[in-house]
Amino acid sequence: MNTYSQVGDYGQVRLDAILAANKTLLGYVIIAGLAFLTFIFFHQFGDFKYRIAPVPHA
Repeated sequence: MNTYSQVGDYGQVRLDAILAANKTLLGYVIIAGLAFLTFIFFHQFGDFKYRIAPVPHA
């Protein structure tokens, strides 16, 4: 006697759960990456110590 007849296709349920978890994880990675790129864009790194060519003064 099969007691799991109401569950249906367990493999499809498992695949849907894996895809949903991956989608959530990828969303968090993208949000963290955007936050990191925003930090890099607005961060002040200071003056350069060494330059290849001198800056001309007007």
